[in-house]
Amino acid sequence: MKRVNIMSKKVILLIFIIICIIPLLCFAQASKKAAPRVSFDFIDADVRNVLRALTEVSGKNIVISDDVKGKVTMRLDNIPWDDAFDIVIKNNDLAKIEEESLIRVVTLKKFEDEIKKTQTIREEFRKEKLERQKLGEEFVTETVYLSYANPADVEKMLKGDGGG
Repeated sequence: MKRVNIMSKKVILLIFIIICIIPLLCFAQASKKAAPRVSFDFIDADVRNVLRALTEVSGKNIVISDDVKGKVTMRLDNIPWDDAFDIVIKNNDLAKIEEESLIRVVTLKKFEDEIKKTQTIREEFRKEKLERQKLGEEFVTETVYLSYANPADVEKMLKGDGGG
Protein backbone atom coordinates (compact mmCIF):
# COMPACT_ATOMS: atom_id res chain seq x y z
CA MET A 1 0.00 0.00 0.00
CA LYS A 2 2.84 2.37 0.88
CA ARG A 3 4.62 1.57 -2.37
CA VAL A 4 1.52 2.39 -4.46
CA ASN A 5 1.07 5.66 -2.55
CA ILE A 6 4.71 6.70 -3.24
CA MET A 7 4.37 5.77 -6.92
CA SER A 8 1.15 7.78 -7.28
CA LYS A 9 2.84 10.82 -5.68
CA LYS A 10 5.73 10.53 -8.15
CA VAL A 11 3.33 10.30 -11.09
CA ILE A 12 1.34 13.31 -9.87
CA LEU A 13 4.57 15.29 -9.37
CA LEU A 14 5.78 14.34 -12.86
CA ILE A 15 2.47 15.39 -14.44
CA PHE A 16 2.55 18.68 -12.52
CA ILE A 17 6.11 19.40 -13.71
CA ILE A 18 5.20 18.61 -17.31
CA ILE A 19 2.11 20.83 -17.16
CA CYS A 20 4.12 23.73 -15.70
CA ILE A 21 7.35 23.43 -17.71
CA ILE A 22 6.11 22.73 -21.27
CA PRO A 23 4.22 26.05 -21.65
CA LEU A 24 7.29 27.92 -20.39
CA LEU A 25 9.47 26.19 -22.96
CA CYS A 26 7.02 27.05 -25.74
CA PHE A 27 7.01 30.74 -24.86
CA ALA A 28 10.77 30.77 -24.38
CA GLN A 29 11.39 29.92 -28.04
CA ALA A 30 13.34 32.71 -29.71
CA SER A 31 11.17 34.42 -32.25
CA LYS A 32 13.19 35.31 -35.30
CA LYS A 33 12.25 38.71 -36.59
CA ALA A 34 11.83 39.05 -40.30
CA ALA A 35 14.63 41.15 -41.74
CA PRO A 36 13.49 44.50 -43.12
CA ARG A 37 13.02 44.40 -46.87
CA VAL A 38 14.74 46.89 -49.15
CA SER A 39 14.53 48.20 -52.68
CA PHE A 40 17.53 49.97 -54.23
CA ASP A 41 18.76 50.94 -57.67
CA PHE A 42 22.49 51.70 -57.82
CA ILE A 43 24.58 52.49 -60.90
CA ASP A 44 28.36 52.60 -60.43
CA ALA A 45 27.93 53.34 -56.72
CA ASP A 46 30.85 53.08 -54.34
CA VAL A 47 30.66 49.70 -52.56
CA ARG A 48 31.41 51.34 -49.21
CA ASN A 49 28.39 53.65 -49.53
CA VAL A 50 26.13 50.77 -50.59
CA LEU A 51 27.20 48.70 -47.58
CA ARG A 52 26.60 51.67 -45.29
CA ALA A 53 23.12 52.20 -46.75
CA LEU A 54 22.23 48.55 -46.22
CA THR A 55 23.40 48.55 -42.60
CA GLU A 56 21.49 51.78 -42.00
CA VAL A 57 18.30 49.81 -42.69
CA SER A 58 19.34 47.05 -40.29
CA GLY A 59 20.27 49.31 -37.40
CA LYS A 60 23.61 47.54 -37.04
CA ASN A 61 26.99 49.22 -36.81
CA ILE A 62 29.54 48.68 -39.58
CA VAL A 63 33.31 48.93 -39.77
CA ILE A 64 34.71 48.83 -43.29
CA SER A 65 38.40 48.15 -43.85
CA ASP A 66 40.41 50.74 -45.79
CA ASP A 67 41.25 48.26 -48.54
CA VAL A 68 37.56 47.69 -49.42
CA LYS A 69 37.09 49.41 -52.76
CA GLY A 70 35.00 49.02 -55.87
CA LYS A 71 31.86 49.98 -57.71
CA VAL A 72 28.44 48.35 -57.57
CA THR A 73 25.63 48.36 -60.09
CA MET A 74 22.48 46.59 -58.94
CA ARG A 75 18.74 46.80 -58.80
CA LEU A 76 17.01 45.20 -55.84
CA ASP A 77 13.29 45.03 -55.35
CA ASN A 78 11.77 44.09 -52.00
CA ILE A 79 14.37 41.62 -50.69
CA PRO A 80 15.63 41.20 -47.10
CA TRP A 81 18.46 43.63 -46.31
CA ASP A 82 20.79 40.84 -45.18
CA ASP A 83 20.39 39.01 -48.50
CA ALA A 84 21.23 42.22 -50.35
CA PHE A 85 24.24 42.73 -48.07
CA ASP A 86 25.49 39.19 -48.72
CA ILE A 87 25.14 39.66 -52.50
CA VAL A 88 27.27 42.82 -52.40
CA ILE A 89 29.86 41.06 -50.23
CA LYS A 90 30.12 38.03 -52.54
CA ASN A 91 30.19 40.01 -55.78
CA ASN A 92 33.08 42.16 -54.58
CA ASP A 93 35.27 39.39 -53.08
CA LEU A 94 34.69 40.63 -49.56
CA ALA A 95 34.06 38.93 -46.24
CA LYS A 96 31.94 39.95 -43.27
CA ILE A 97 32.50 39.18 -39.64
CA GLU A 98 29.40 39.63 -37.46
CA GLU A 99 29.51 40.18 -33.73
CA GLU A 100 26.19 41.05 -32.06
CA SER A 101 25.28 44.50 -33.44
CA LEU A 102 28.55 45.03 -35.34
CA ILE A 103 29.47 44.00 -38.87
CA ARG A 104 33.10 44.18 -39.94
CA VAL A 105 33.80 44.11 -43.69
CA VAL A 106 37.24 43.21 -45.05
CA THR A 107 38.63 41.92 -48.31
CA LEU A 108 38.59 38.17 -48.77
CA LYS A 109 42.40 38.12 -48.87
CA LYS A 110 42.64 39.96 -45.54
CA PHE A 111 40.04 37.61 -44.01
CA GLU A 112 42.00 34.55 -45.15
CA ASP A 113 45.22 36.07 -43.78
CA GLU A 114 43.51 36.63 -40.41
CA ILE A 115 42.35 33.01 -40.34
CA LYS A 116 45.87 31.76 -41.19
CA LYS A 117 47.36 33.98 -38.49
CA THR A 118 44.88 32.67 -35.92
CA GLN A 119 45.61 29.07 -36.93
CA THR A 120 49.36 29.71 -36.68
CA ILE A 121 48.97 31.18 -33.20
CA ARG A 122 46.86 28.21 -32.10
CA GLU A 123 49.37 25.75 -33.53
CA GLU A 124 52.25 27.50 -31.75
CA PHE A 125 50.25 27.39 -28.53
CA ARG A 126 49.63 23.65 -28.95
CA LYS A 127 53.32 23.00 -29.63
CA GLU A 128 54.35 25.02 -26.60
CA LYS A 129 51.82 23.16 -24.46
CA LEU A 130 53.12 19.77 -25.66
CA GLU A 131 56.73 20.81 -24.99
CA ARG A 132 55.86 21.91 -21.48
CA GLN A 133 53.98 18.67 -20.85
CA LYS A 134 57.00 16.68 -22.03
CA LEU A 135 59.20 18.62 -19.62
CA GLY A 136 56.75 17.88 -16.84
CA GLU A 137 55.78 21.48 -16.30
CA GLU A 138 52.24 22.23 -15.31
CA PHE A 139 50.45 24.27 -17.95
CA VAL A 140 47.91 26.73 -16.58
CA THR A 141 45.48 28.79 -18.62
CA GLU A 142 44.01 31.85 -16.96
CA THR A 143 41.66 34.48 -18.35
CA VAL A 144 42.44 38.01 -17.23
CA TYR A 145 40.19 40.92 -18.15
CA LEU A 146 42.14 44.09 -18.92
CA SER A 147 41.06 47.59 -18.09
CA TYR A 148 43.00 50.62 -19.27
CA ALA A 149 45.75 48.46 -20.76
CA ASN A 150 46.89 47.90 -24.30
CA PRO A 151 46.66 44.14 -25.02
CA ALA A 152 49.76 44.27 -27.26
CA ASP A 153 51.85 45.78 -24.44
CA VAL A 154 50.58 43.18 -21.96
CA GLU A 155 51.40 40.40 -24.44
CA LYS A 156 54.98 41.70 -24.82
CA MET A 157 55.35 41.89 -21.07
CA LEU A 158 54.09 38.30 -20.58
CA LYS A 159 56.37 36.93 -23.29
CA GLY A 160 59.34 38.75 -21.78
CA ASP A 161 59.95 40.97 -24.80
CA GLY A 162 60.17 44.07 -22.63
CA GLY A 163 57.55 46.62 -21.84
CA GLY A 164 56.12 47.61 -18.51
